[in-house]
Order: sequence, then C-alpha cells, then structure tokens
Amino acid sequence: GGGGGGDAAKSWFSMPAVEYTPELRRDMRLLKLRGAYDPKRFYKTDDTTKLPKNFQIGTVVEGAQDFYSARLTKKERKRTLTEEVFADAEIKAVRKKRFAKIQAAKAHTMGRKEKRKLGGRTRGAGGKSPGNAQKSTKRIKR
Repeated sequence: GGGGGGDAAKSWFSMPAVEYTPELRRDMRLLKLRGAYDPKRFYKTDDTTKLPKNFQIGTVVEGAQDFYSARLTKKERKRTLTEEVFADAEIKAVRKKRFAKIQAAKAHTMGRKEKRKLGGRTRGAGGKSPGNAQKSTKRIKR
C-alpha cells in the first residue's frame, strides 16, 4: 500500500489502500475534474495528476424528508457515478454548448491550426513515395 509502510495506515485512521478497477479509476477521475462539467460551481484546485490511495466509497441513503427535493428517481439511478453524470440533462446541455462553441471557433480554420501543431500533411509528393509521384497538371507556357 502506502509509501512509509505501517505509519501510513495510522495517519489514515487504519483505512486500507484501495485497488483500482478501471470503473473506479474513471469515477475518481470524474470527481477530480468535476469543476469542468459544472460551470455554476467553483471547486478548490486540486492536484489532478494523482489519484488518492486511501479512501472509502459509500452509498448515500436519503431520509424521508428528501423524498421530493433531493431524491433521484429509480429511472435516474445508475450503476456508477460516471453513468449518472453522463445521463444528467443539465450537464449534457453544458457539454453540448461548450462543444458547439469550440466547433464554431474552429469552423473558419477547419482545424488547420491544430494540424499545423501536430505537423500537418507532408508537402511535395502528397505523402506518396517519390517513385510514383504524379506530374503537375498545370500547363507551362513556352
């Protein structure tokens, strides 16, 4: 588990280090990046590169007073946090709006700037080997 052996478990109140499954890793990454999909809320900056080693996962059990206000209906409940977030209509609307904004910004360049950053296409023979390069169709005035 931890880096310092037995003393790490004491500082984490004897909480064991968690084995990551791909699903759990995705959920934890989603929690780390929650500031990106909720524009109305501000979250304190966190080191997004490292996932926590010691933590526990629980299930929220609603009280009777939350029946109408803060409750998820059976239809809205999903297996993982990631599935719940992707099914959320408000978050979906935000994602669509943000995607459309990016698309509109890049529409006039057709993504040429990004292509240029990545190296773009090879000039000259159009990516073909020099042996079978096509001759230019332009006429040369003599």
